[in-house]
Amino acid sequence: EEEVRAFYRRMAGDVPVAVEFREESWLSEASFALLEEFRFAQVVVDEPKLPVVLRNTAPFAYVRWHGHGSPLWYDYTYRGEELSAWVPRVRELQERSSLVLGFFNNHFRADAPMNALELSERLGLSPPPWTGRLLPPDLPGPGSGRGGPGKGASGPTGVVAGTRPG
Repeated sequence: EEEVRAFYRRMAGDVPVAVEFREESWLSEASFALLEEFRFAQVVVDEPKLPVVLRNTAPFAYVRWHGHGSPLWYDYTYRGEELSAWVPRVRELQERSSLVLGFFNNHFRADAPMNALELSERLGLSPPPWTGRLLPPDLPGPGSGRGGPGKGASGPTGVVAGTRPG
């Protein structure tokens, strides 16, 4: 615990910090207490290997949707009913946070921005201004050597943000 505390001390400052756990053993009261002590947000994750834990540890909340693809989590399109199930969860976070940020990491085939727009609509959030295009013109594709499936590419992502109602 002291090593983690020392690391958090080095990270603490004026920039908000969010910590994403990738191993279930970190989802403990001791871990959450440290996050609360430093006002770091526990990243709420939707992924195949961890449960969804809605725990506010900072003034803001951060949700990350990785997807449930196999073998690649992020090669996934969230269905409407899956996004609908997230509406009450996001609302719960909104009640306890000054800001809720959401990030879709399921970036193949532009799934992330499409899912972000769909969830934003379900939450009643205004969509971002339309620029006339969804994908950048230089998006690397399969076989380009610069990305594509299985190459660790960072394709288009989707972000949802909203303030506390009222």
